[in-house]
Amino acid sequence: MLEDKPNFQNVLCLGDLSLPTSRLQLLGGVSGVCAALHRQNLAPDAKLFTYLLDLIGDDEVSENKLLSTMEAEKVVPDTIFFNMLIRRRGRRGERKLGLSTLSLMNSIGAEVDLVTFGVLATCCSNKRDSIRLLADMDAR
Repeated sequence: MLEDKPNFQNVLCLGDLSLPTSRLQLLGGVSGVCAALHRQNLAPDAKLFTYLLDLIGDDEVSENKLLSTMEAEKVVPDTIFFNMLIRRRGRRGERKLGLSTLSLMNSIGAEVDLVTFGVLATCCSNKRDSIRLLADMDAR
């Protein structure tokens, strides 16, 4: 769809496009969007990947694939991206994965802000996690 002259000869029909993931796939997925930008001599940035985070599948595999694409494109995730990622993971009940995202932020050198601690708090499901989060907040 993002080609200058798209070829629709092999298209039989379009499926249900009510989901954002389906509409993103129509554009070629994350790699298709990045390729279209490169054809226009543009480079994807952290803001684009933050927007794409809302369009990919709501699972760890899709998120890790997006992170790998960011690494391949030499785009460093920013604090806003990580806050959204933690919120997604906590919302779907993967609290440990959400909490572990903090170590990824630290390894990349992303700044941790008040919003980060707020979304991390939603991932705390027991007293031990809560105490550890409070200790991390005090250390900063």
